[in-house]
Amino acid sequence: MIEKDIARSRVAHDFLLGGGVMGELIRKYDWSGTSLGSPDSWPQSLKTTISILLNSSYPMFVWWGKELVNIYNDAYSLILGSKHPQALVEPAHKVWSEISR
Repeated sequence: MIEKDIARSRVAHDFLLGGGVMGELIRKYDWSGTSLGSPDSWPQSLKTTISILLNSSYPMFVWWGKELVNIYNDAYSLILGSKHPQALVEPAHKVWSEISR
């Protein structure tokens, strides 16, 4: 039974594979306390977007949901500079407050 649960969890989170440092941060993040909730409940469109983002060498990010939650890849972390890694899961208006005034 436990083996089936582990296998099911791996399949459910295949979209989070890869991604270097950010992939690891995203996989380890406790999403249950966010507006997005557990990755198990994410819509397929978000899962697909995150998979593309994590496996791209180009700077990419997505702002998702009403709060515009920020999720990004390793290449985009260079653009964030000192805002990384705190920018993960922060609303867009907090991450880029200097341009949202």
